[in-house]
Parts: sequence; structure tokens; C-alpha cells
Amino acid sequence: MNLPNPKQISKKSINKGLFLSLARISFSYTFVSSSIVNELRMKLMKNKTHTSSLAGILCGMCVLMSSMQMNAQGFEYNFGGNSEDQGQAILQTDDRGYLIAGYSESFGTDGDLDVYVVRTDVDGQEIWSNNFDEGFIEHAYGMDATQDGGFIIVGDIRQTALDSFKVYLLKISPHGDLLWSNSFGSGFEQGFDVQATADGGYILV
Repeated sequence: MNLPNPKQISKKSINKGLFLSLARISFSYTFVSSSIVNELRMKLMKNKTHTSSLAGILCGMCVLMSSMQMNAQGFEYNFGGNSEDQGQAILQTDDRGYLIAGYSESFGTDGDLDVYVVRTDVDGQEIWSNNFDEGFIEHAYGMDATQDGGFIIVGDIRQTALDSFKVYLLKISPHGDLLWSNSFGSGFEQGFDVQATADGGYILV
């Protein structure tokens, strides 16, 4: 099967919301592409979930191809507000829906970037969304499902734009409520991926 040409992916409204687009197709890996200042960076990684999906993230645009029958109608939804909203990771959930994690400037009370998470059903309809603001600048870059049905999310956190990063780890419930959070490191550390382990712990990268 041929991977889609990134040039064929529409870049309309980049940085103006999170976009989820589904073309229903079967594939055994997750293809993630991210863009920073219009420069596309691509990587191929194995899907963590029981089903397979083809996913792409274009600096605020999330393009997702699910593991269903081809020729079904695709869709596109806009998630976010009126400021900068960027998707950084997509995870297919056990109910065949999707969890999108990134960061947003649209919903916090202090005018900076906060972790932003959206959960949808299999058809891309929003089930819930939430932003997580602890009074600092927070980003989310990776996530995994946990044994209790919740989700573990990793990224970075810093007090101001001039301060150094620390790894930021937060656990949320299946309904998007914050259960706990923690930070690690003495400066200039970031977390880009996390995996739940069989003993209930987590491995951070």
C-alpha cells in the first residue's frame, strides 16, 4: 500500500484549530507527520492499539485514516478555539474512537499554552474535550491508554517562555478529568512519548 503524499494534504487554516479527517482504510502502522513553521517532518511508528490506523498531524491539522472499509465517506472536524491550537498525537481507543492530544492557547485564563485533549467517537464526533492548566506553559507530545481505561500523557512544562523545560506527566480518567500530574528533571528535559507497563508503571522517552 502506498503512503499518501504529504503535498496532497490540505494546509488550509493551519494554526487555527485541530482538524480531524477520516478516510477509512486498513493499514498496520501509524504514520505521523508534524509541521513546525510550515516545514514537514515525518516519522513512522508502530501503532500501540489493537486496531490499526494511518494518522497525520500538520501543525494544527490532524488527518486520520482509520482501519475500516475503504470507499466509506470521510469527514473533517475542527477542534479548538480562536487562538493557537496544535495537535501532536493521535491514539485509537478500545472503542474505535480517537484521542487527540496537543496544546492550546484558546481556553486557559493566563493567556499561555496549555495541554489540550479531545476524545471522539469512531465517526469523529466529539465526546469530550478538556484543557489542563496548572498556571504554567504546558505541552503534550505523546500518550498511551492505561489498564483502568484512562490515559497517560507526557510533554513538557515551564514557568515562562524564558525558563527551561521539565518533563510533564499527567494521568486523566476515561472522561477527561485530571487524576494527578508530576514533573521531572532539573531543566531542559522534555517528554515525547510514554508507554504504560504491565506492572502499572510508565516508561517515558
